Amino acid sequence: MATDLIEINAEQPDPDAIARAAATLRKGRVVAIPTDALYTLVADPFNLRAVRSVFNAKGRDHHRSLPL
Repeated sequence: MATDLIEINAEQPDPDAIARAAATLRKGRVVAIPTDALYTLVADPFNLRAVRSVFNAKGRDHHRSLPL
């Protein structure tokens, strides 16, 4: 899976960087967002191909649920 690093400053987020991340999600791709302790993988929940990509990236069984 190819990756594209989009750095976003939490103090002063660049609107262009936010737009790139949003465009990535609209294309059905997965975005990793850092949290306090780990990274969260996000995707458009209405795009089944994108959701399947999250399952595959996490190595999660397809019969288990994902949080929304």
